[in-house]
This record gives sequence, C-alpha cells and structure tokens, in this order.
Amino acid sequence: YLIDSAEQEEMWADRMDLYADHDVYARMLSPAQAEVVFPPLDGSRIRGAMYAPECGHVYPSQVTQAYASAATDAGATIETKTEVLDIEVSDAGGVNTVRTDGGDWEVDHVVDAAGPWAARVASMVGVDVPIELLGRHIGITSSIEASDSPLIVDNSRNCYFRAEKNGSILFCNMDADI
Repeated sequence: YLIDSAEQEEMWADRMDLYADHDVYARMLSPAQAEVVFPPLDGSRIRGAMYAPECGHVYPSQVTQAYASAATDAGATIETKTEVLDIEVSDAGGVNTVRTDGGDWEVDHVVDAAGPWAARVASMVGVDVPIELLGRHIGITSSIEASDSPLIVDNSRNCYFRAEKNGSILFCNMDADI
C-alpha cells in the first residue's frame, strides 16, 4: 500500500498493530525500500509503503469451487442459475422452505452464496448484509517482461495493479466505479 500523507501513515501504523496481533508479518517501508521491492516505482512520489509479503491474492473462482466441492462432499445440494424468490422462516427463526424459480426446497440450513445479490437474499430472512454492488473498469495487459510484482494499491490515486500468473498486469481505476 503506497502512503502519500501523514494521515495514511498513521492509519497504516495502526493497522500494523492489528496485523501483529494476528501474527501477520508486515512492515513499513521508506520510499527507497519500496523501490527495491518494486523497481518500476518512483519513490520520490510517496512518503513510504506498507508491505505485507505473506498476504496473498486469491482467485475468487478457485475459492468458490473449493467451497462448493467441500460442501457437496459433505452432502450439500448446490443449485446454480436458480433465482431465490423467497425464504420461509419458522416461528422459531429457522428456515423451512426456499422458494426458487426452479421449485421449492424444504431445507434445514441455507448458505447465502448469492455474491452481489447476497444482501437481497439475506433480507428475505431479516438479515442486513452491507454489500454495495460496484462496477469496476479493469484492464489487463498482454504478457510483459519483469511483470512479477506484489499487489500495489494507491489509495491517493484510486487505483491498484498486480501481476497475473501469465505475466500480464491487471489494473483498476477505482475512480471509474459505475
């Protein structure tokens, strides 16, 4: 995370304590140290950076598939391409029936895995899930040399980028949220 102001420096220093409390290795870098970690960076434009090399990036589709496999291995039924129309809750607060456009399901448990629609599904049982759906403008370059880099987040400029497995660079301008 690139740091451009004293306010950001203080915020990341506070978060460093949280990381340390959870045994996550992270450290504050000077501009010169940040240039060593990511040589294309112009350190003269920042006050420093927060660097957490053990924090990784996950590919959401792979995580979703892993959860789905574990759930079906444990006996769950997963219905894809099925809209949840309503959820019936018993007087005791448990879920009785999930009504979908593919039929009704008598259930003992429900996992809300509706992604960007999770708040709407949760509201059917009176639960407020604070999810805001944003459209992002994301670009990906073709494969380039020296594209091995950590995830770089620049909150002052509202953008981030990271190297992909194939050598391309994924970048996002968060000012362009739609």
